[in-house]
Amino acid sequence: MEKIPYRLFCYYRKAFGFFYRGCKKLLRKASAHHTHTGCLIVGRKILKALPDASRKQPSKDDLQRYRNKWGKVSSNIPVLYMHLFPSFSGVDSADYVPDTLFFTHVEPMLNNVEYSRSFADKNLYSLLVDKSVLPEVLLRKIHGSWFDGEYNRVVDTDKLLEDIAIRHSKVIIKHAVASQGGDNIVAAESDGNSLTSGGAIVNAEWLNETFGDNFLLQAYVSQHVFYKRFNASSLNTLRVYTYRSVIDDSVHVLSAMLRVGGEGSVVDNISKGGKACGINSEGRLNGNVCDVYGNFHNQVGQVNVNQERELYMYQEVTDKARELAGKQFYTRLIGFDFCVDKAGEVKLIELNNYDVGVDILQMCNGPLFGEFTDEIIDYCQNQKKHFRFVIR
Repeated sequence: MEKIPYRLFCYYRKAFGFFYRGCKKLLRKASAHHTHTGCLIVGRKILKALPDASRKQPSKDDLQRYRNKWGKVSSNIPVLYMHLFPSFSGVDSADYVPDTLFFTHVEPMLNNVEYSRSFADKNLYSLLVDKSVLPEVLLRKIHGSWFDGEYNRVVDTDKLLEDIAIRHSKVIIKHAVASQGGDNIVAAESDGNSLTSGGAIVNAEWLNETFGDNFLLQAYVSQHVFYKRFNASSLNTLRVYTYRSVIDDSVHVLSAMLRVGGEGSVVDNISKGGKACGINSEGRLNGNVCDVYGNFHNQVGQVNVNQERELYMYQEVTDKARELAGKQFYTRLIGFDFCVDKAGEVKLIELNNYDVGVDILQMCNGPLFGEFTDEIIDYCQNQKKHFRFVIR
């Protein structure tokens, strides 16, 4: 009597498994389509705001070259980006990676997304990176448990917060994961006895309600006077893109831009009203500055970007990016955020290894991958038969 229901149950699970795998496949494709359309909406919005006189009009041959080049990776290649990116950067090329294709195909093929999220956890940075290059961590919460900067268990969190308020006049609180775009990054100031943010006292209860189970509290980094001139309220960072070659695993700095926060903003994120300043291969401002709306700018804070070009300690920043990228074995493309503090020391603020924004960079500097474009296209073409869309 037991054999019949057992066999039927096996048949049922096999049939359900077929249905389940089909649903996952549909969900992956739906996620890719959602990402694709989202990128197109953003791109068209920026292009629409651009004056007609500034828009580049690529020839039919240019558009066909673009389709042929990136068509090796996917059959759906929007030519929007051949109008958009050259209009800002002034660089005519078929090497611009379509924003749609970058998120749905290229980045997931270069970076192992399953591991990337773990390696992007800011609470793990101190275990993976030399702490001398990191801002000082004063308090952590990891998976619901409280720790200090050295990963020692904290019993009385409120007492530690009082001690921090005595020793530090200002701190930064941020989520340990998924803090892209400057979301939920808060500055708290001390009155000598306690930390406050937006009129609220920063205690364990407030932190639990505001940040949940995974976040960290860092000492405030005072930036070097050179970078402070661009905007004093935000910590302005150098976003450096590195690529570890699919051919020989050598690490290369692809491109970089200076990210400057909006007036009065604590964060430097472009999506929060900031500006992106293009940087050439020699580490100098290239004169291309734009915001998330596609507006051009010549003046950023106290700096005229057409008159002042050389960036302080740029070589030291890119050297550090290349060093750190060589130890990220599951990730080939990384967007590092570095700053230079008031003492002239390079500090790593964030390591971006998934959902790395590249549209503003290509608007400022030209094609993301440059001389490595063809090797990356060939690699992605070879990976296609094993590739699964990432559910975002």
